[in-house]
Amino acid sequence: KAAKTLGGEVDLRARLDPIGGAVVSNELERLERELFEADWAAAREVHGDAVRLEHLARTGPQRHADALILMATRSAHLPADATPARVLVTVLVDLDTFTTALRYARGEAAAAQVSSSRPRRTTPAERAEDRVCELSDGTVLTPGQVAAWLADADVERIVFGPGSRVVDVAIRTRCFTGATRRAVEVRDRHCTFPGCRVPAERCHVDHIVEYSDGGLTVQDNGRLLCPAHNRQRLGRSSPPADGP
Repeated sequence: KAAKTLGGEVDLRARLDPIGGAVVSNELERLERELFEADWAAAREVHGDAVRLEHLARTGPQRHADALILMATRSAHLPADATPARVLVTVLVDLDTFTTALRYARGEAAAAQVSSSRPRRTTPAERAEDRVCELSDGTVLTPGQVAAWLADADVERIVFGPGSRVVDVAIRTRCFTGATRRAVEVRDRHCTFPGCRVPAERCHVDHIVEYSDGGLTVQDNGRLLCPAHNRQRLGRSSPPADGP
């Protein structure tokens, strides 16, 4: 709901389900990063390597508001019959819970609830501690919340081995892309710098052993670092103290 304040400003209030909220939040954060990079580049033209956050034309809250306006403006310019862009929302779910979500999507939720007069031994796959259904940031979902999105979803199968290791193929390339990047994102979930919780979609995949030193572009040599902490590595130009 958009409500006008006494001063004529507009206060936006909305409550979204976890997945819908992730779609909106991810796009809003993407646009904020876009604006932050533009502000940083403009300030760097003036101040060079001495650029600091206080040199930027906008504050964080101002970029947040401008990103929201930009999102609405781009939406307004799309024709009604335009094909919506596909969004990426990572949901980690075990096979048994995913099967339950499919039953919800097909309207078979009642069939998934098996009743019996005799107690039945719980299998490992049915124990709560062995079940997972959550966003990449740890937000817990129900199968019913996932079911509403399954009709338009792409399913990505990633198999974890011992130690939460995702099996991937070693390729000698400079950048982490495709399945190798996704494996690191799903494994780390956020920036691996101590105390930093910047989510995976806002991070770079950094080589632990530098590529220039012979480090391979494989899962075991990759880790998530947010742009600020990635640029703080030895030999790289000093980044701002924080991001957008």
